[in-house]
Amino acid sequence: MAMELPEMTRIAGQLKHELVGKNFKQLIFTDKVNKLTEWGFINLKQRDITHSKIIGVRSSGHYVFIEMENGYNLIFGDLLGKILYHSSKNEIPVKYTIAFVLSNDSVMTFHTSLYGYAIALTQEEIEEHKYIGHGGISPLYIDFTYDYFEPMLKANEKLKVKKIQSLYDYMIGFQNGYFQDILFCAKISPLRTISDLTPKEKETLFDCLMDITQKALAQDGSSDEVDIYGMPGNYNRIMGNHMKNKPCPRCGAPIVQKNILGSNSYYCEKCQK
Repeated sequence: MAMELPEMTRIAGQLKHELVGKNFKQLIFTDKVNKLTEWGFINLKQRDITHSKIIGVRSSGHYVFIEMENGYNLIFGDLLGKILYHSSKNEIPVKYTIAFVLSNDSVMTFHTSLYGYAIALTQEEIEEHKYIGHGGISPLYIDFTYDYFEPMLKANEKLKVKKIQSLYDYMIGFQNGYFQDILFCAKISPLRTISDLTPKEKETLFDCLMDITQKALAQDGSSDEVDIYGMPGNYNRIMGNHMKNKPCPRCGAPIVQKNILGSNSYYCEKCQK
């Protein structure tokens, strides 16, 4: 699974503690960087971010922004992998994609098992970026209310319910992992069309989205993902590949797996209508 809003929120807070006031003095690239550069996920061979003071770290949805005095933001996101912090070079793991050596000789490593952004952009470039610069807001923002959520559904009513997780022009932070739990909580099938949802179902979906988000944040993210110190979160996903053909925790019917919109979904056909 990719790291989503709860994991990136936690990681941003930890990186802020470890990085602010320091600078990157060296970047060490492995061969995997070449393919990710070709795909547009990494540009750090073309952008010099060394020897510029790190002045801030923040998260927004499923992205982390490391702000530097030279005007660049080092951005991590859409990540299948890990961001780890090590007190010295001696602790660098065998598997990594990029190692960022800091001015105090500690190291941050970025590792992806498939894809993920490690890209340096100016603020103007962020706003113009096809994915990172989308106009959506996080459920953690004060403006993310039901009065914001319901018109989002109305504007996309011809789409399947599963597509809500990737309406990034409206809402950021989620991919398939948490959204399966949100739909389970709301008793809604990912195969439904948004226009078929009743007003009550829309309200329940919003309530479940906010509830699952807060629970995952309170438990430091998913137990399937780790923070920068290698510690897993404490939120145990309800739905996922571990549940295929197992009894639904609510009604006992077998959980099914279906490829919907290009990725696997796990849900209960009996109680998710």
